[in-house]
Amino acid sequence: MSTSAPDNSRCATDVPGEGCGEIFRRKTAAGLCARCHHLTKIADDALEHGRFAQIPQCGDCGLAFKNITGVRCGACKKLKDQELGRVDQILIDKHHDRAMAFNARLSRNGSQPHPASNPLSQVNNQ
Repeated sequence: MSTSAPDNSRCATDVPGEGCGEIFRRKTAAGLCARCHHLTKIADDALEHGRFAQIPQCGDCGLAFKNITGVRCGACKKLKDQELGRVDQILIDKHHDRAMAFNARLSRNGSQPHPASNPLSQVNNQ
């Protein structure tokens, strides 16, 4: 008899037929996905049930957000980008802007900026 870890990615419970049965690869908790969990709580209110059933759901983690765009939520998009080796260009640009502002403040005070604080100095030295 082997004891394997439970499959938390499937939207299901011990009750046969409960849940949508979808597999969410980043769903970490056993049981129902966020949509099915909420729908079971409002089963008596048909109007609310219909409204919530239309809310988009992340295909990776199973969370439901009314303003989600695409098939993934923001957190899962970021994880997917990291898996694919994509770099967040916005963060790189912000880091560069902060370094330039820091250097500008130093030069106003009569100090010379440290070469390591300029990301472009590392590129030029190679």
